[in-house]
Amino acid sequence: MDFFNYRNGELFCEGVPAERIAREVGTPAYVYCSATFVHHYRQIAEARHKTDEHAGGPTHPGPCRE
Repeated sequence: MDFFNYRNGELFCEGVPAERIAREVGTPAYVYCSATFVHHYRQIAEARHKTDEHAGGPTHPGPCRE
């Protein structure tokens, strides 16, 4: 899933022209797409949930017990 795309040869990020971002914040600039972060977070969370179910519980290490 990619929220960066071209329209008529102009780059957009989530519907905002990259040229406008560059004009407002200056260059160089790193532009991150929040929708992409959310999309990938949900994919990781879903995979983690499936792993937890398969393993019979959380897969992260618990406290050390003696």
